[in-house]
Amino acid sequence: MHWESYGLFAVNDQPSVSVGVISALGRDFKSGSDGRIYSEMIQTDAAINRGNSGGPLVNSEAVAIGMNTLIFSESGGSVGIGFAIPSNRISAAIEDLLKGGVNRNYWIGIRARDLTWTRARIQGLDKPSGAEVTSVEAGSPAAQAGIRVEDVIVEIAGREVESARAAQDILRSTDLRVGSTLSMKILRRHKTFEVQVTLAPLPPEEG
Repeated sequence: MHWESYGLFAVNDQPSVSVGVISALGRDFKSGSDGRIYSEMIQTDAAINRGNSGGPLVNSEAVAIGMNTLIFSESGGSVGIGFAIPSNRISAAIEDLLKGGVNRNYWIGIRARDLTWTRARIQGLDKPSGAEVTSVEAGSPAAQAGIRVEDVIVEIAGREVESARAAQDILRSTDLRVGSTLSMKILRRHKTFEVQVTLAPLPPEEG
């Protein structure tokens, strides 16, 4: 739906502006409508109505600091919770596109499952929190980083991992690409240490 749907441009075609404050920075959340992960968003209470998406979020000096993207609303109308993509992320995306794009088909090379109560006790944990590695592909970035079967991933990119699903959500919401270095905190036999995984391109399918 565009602004024409409200009849605002029927007589006067001047653009519209709303005023608000920056409520928070670095907001991460999962959309309930499409399941997408949004990370490091700017939260604002400036009204972002239907048709505003893609418009600039500017400061008091008229400098664009973000791109209005979506709102949180149960009715479809603005309730003062809007989100914008920070301008530095937009600039980085433009640079990537000018260079030919970004390869996000990266390879880590591990499979993991939720940690059970029994496995948690073996690892010295009070509760089953983490993702237990069940397989590591030979020659994969995970193997080269020293990750082993039965290791428990407890943190990825500085964010706590509570389950295998949580680990997947963190990976999806982190700006990763081939060549990125991913930090993981691993629990192994009551000892915790950190590994650095350099993401590689997906290997070609055999056959």
